Amino acid sequence: MNLNNVFSILKSEFFVFFNSFAGIYILNAPKYAIDGFLTEDIQAIYGYIMMPATVMTLFTQFIVMPFLGKLKDMYEAKNFEELNKTTFKIKLVVIGFGGFAVLAAFLLGPEVLGLVYGLDLKPYRMNLCVIIGSYIFYAISYVNLVTLTTIRHTFVQFVVYLISMIVAFLGSTTLVRTLNLGINGATFSCTTTLAVQFIMYSIITKVIMSREKKKI
Repeated sequence: MNLNNVFSILKSEFFVFFNSFAGIYILNAPKYAIDGFLTEDIQAIYGYIMMPATVMTLFTQFIVMPFLGKLKDMYEAKNFEELNKTTFKIKLVVIGFGGFAVLAAFLLGPEVLGLVYGLDLKPYRMNLCVIIGSYIFYAISYVNLVTLTTIRHTFVQFVVYLISMIVAFLGSTTLVRTLNLGINGATFSCTTTLAVQFIMYSIITKVIMSREKKKI
């Protein structure tokens, strides 16, 4: 094994690794804050109401993946107008799906989950809706992430994820443990973190795309 090659790969792919690690931590930071601090019953309930939100993650990836090759071709052809239109349409689809998911969660979410897990989850109806709604922020950020990766801007994503990690850690620790807000604190922390990440990604993507257009 050539150590120089190993270190070269680690150096060149560090930001990809960090961004992937940070993404997992950000989504799970409230759960980490709850674990070992609240009762096992509350930990389990939070896990139950978080589970439907992961559908947003899977759906977004399912929608975006078929477009990766096309986005790359658009970038190489410097067709930024079409690239923006395509990513905008993808965002509309995930927003529409997210809106439907929030409505379904409000109408039937606790009842369906209650049947599955044998618990009364009706008191957590709004927590469920807010968490799923916050994952719409995540879905749009993911589309922006793919866009920035396609046009080869990975360092700025490192900055976004680093700030998001700090917000997630401080928010979840403060709201769940210091203020002892339990599941409500975890819900608010999740929403705040994903909203902050969404704002940063939206601004940065718009600025970078504008700069790329000017280079043509």
